[in-house]
Amino acid sequence: MTPDNAPVARKKPAERLCAACLLVAASWTFAGVPTRSVVATEPATAAVERLVEVSLAVRGSLFAEASPERSPVSQPIELDARFRFTEPAAAEPTDPAGGGEGDQRAPLCRRYHAAMAEFATDGRRSQTTLAADAADLLVSVRGTTPIPYLADGFLSREEADLLDVPFDAALVDQMRPTAAVRVAETWRVAADLSAGLLAIDTIESGGIDARLVAVRDGVAEVALEGTVTGAIDGAATRIEITGSYRCSATPDADRWLLRAPIEDLSVDVAERREAGWVAPGLDVTATLTLRRAPTERTRGEAIESADQLAPPVADRPSGPGRPGIVWERHRQGRYSLVLDERWRVVEDSSEGLVMRLLDRGALIAQCSILPLPRTAAEKPPELETVRRDVERSLGDQFGQIASAESTTRGDGTRVVRVVAEGTAEDRPFRWIHQVLTDPAGYRAAVTCMHEPAMADRFGIADRELVAGLVLMADRPDEPLREARNRSSSPEVPRD
Repeated sequence: MTPDNAPVARKKPAERLCAACLLVAASWTFAGVPTRSVVATEPATAAVERLVEVSLAVRGSLFAEASPERSPVSQPIELDARFRFTEPAAAEPTDPAGGGEGDQRAPLCRRYHAAMAEFATDGRRSQTTLAADAADLLVSVRGTTPIPYLADGFLSREEADLLDVPFDAALVDQMRPTAAVRVAETWRVAADLSAGLLAIDTIESGGIDARLVAVRDGVAEVALEGTVTGAIDGAATRIEITGSYRCSATPDADRWLLRAPIEDLSVDVAERREAGWVAPGLDVTATLTLRRAPTERTRGEAIESADQLAPPVADRPSGPGRPGIVWERHRQGRYSLVLDERWRVVEDSSEGLVMRLLDRGALIAQCSILPLPRTAAEKPPELETVRRDVERSLGDQFGQIASAESTTRGDGTRVVRVVAEGTAEDRPFRWIHQVLTDPAGYRAAVTCMHEPAMADRFGIADRELVAGLVLMADRPDEPLREARNRSSSPEVPRD
């Protein structure tokens, strides 16, 4: 396990995108693809919708702090993103104060016509674009956190990160005052709403203040200003905000009621964030603009989206989607993985996929996934063989085998699961090693590790992870290989 004060090291820092407050440090493994137009096929019905256009420009640097093994690293970054989508004109929460974690408000419907971001760092450029089969999606607002998802499938992690933009349209109207205000009057935006707008987890001090500057021809101009210190994914951050928005206003004696939707918003943000468990540090400035206006179109008409969306993803997993669940695909197609988005990728290389499980900013566990050579289906690894491999791999860190079992999933995949306990750096740890073999002989090793003190928060996360893992061939003619003596290779992660 990584020591508490160590920043995250990545094989490819250029493939990280500002995704949280400023689309910060989300994994990018996208390869550009040509785009094409999409034609809607739903029944034709007239509907008044709201057109939303968002642009985001980020400039600054990513950094990893110095450690005994590494010199400090800093890389300049540039990000330019734009989004265009329609949603029902009444698409806003009915409770202006938001809700708690158990908020059961109906999800919002969105149709994206464009969603694209270009990212540059260290002299390299990359681009990601939302796929056409993910254009129609739902947005669940949990508390003050908007979570996009598909009704009958799963967004890739890259798509989910792309859509994670500060000052989401689902939240901005909640910045309006709940009572009539006078010109020059100031009010404080609620702390939980400010955290949601900035796409961070918590606010420890400060806040965003709003002030009614003027009302001209029935349109109110509201200024925004503030400084916030808080945390995202366990990393401390400091954010300065200035901006303004406009919306229609109606007189109420010597005051004004701001009840109409916000029509346009412009925000400048400066953020300094420390390196954390799953992301490098950043020092950036950003400008975000949002424009909204009612638009009338007929549902079912062709949507002109040439050069706006990427082609549909042919192998996207289907199934009942839900908020907080994303999809990972092995870079050579060896497996498909549907998983909780709290599992965050920290390394994706030929040596395997490494992820960390975060829960409310705390590091709960680490996991590695590595495809193994195909073997004869009738020769899956034996339970005792995996037990020996785990003990050998842990070496002097091994203490005891806590449990071992072999089960078969409904799809015929055999899962050998061995739990070992031991110590690393004089601290107790638990290693959960699983070897999967499907009916065709395709295999993978999945190893999770966590401290016993995190057992309750970890729960059955390893079983849920394996349940979402489907093995596939990297190529149709992959030959069978004889099972090796150490069938649970690779080495079990140690510390």
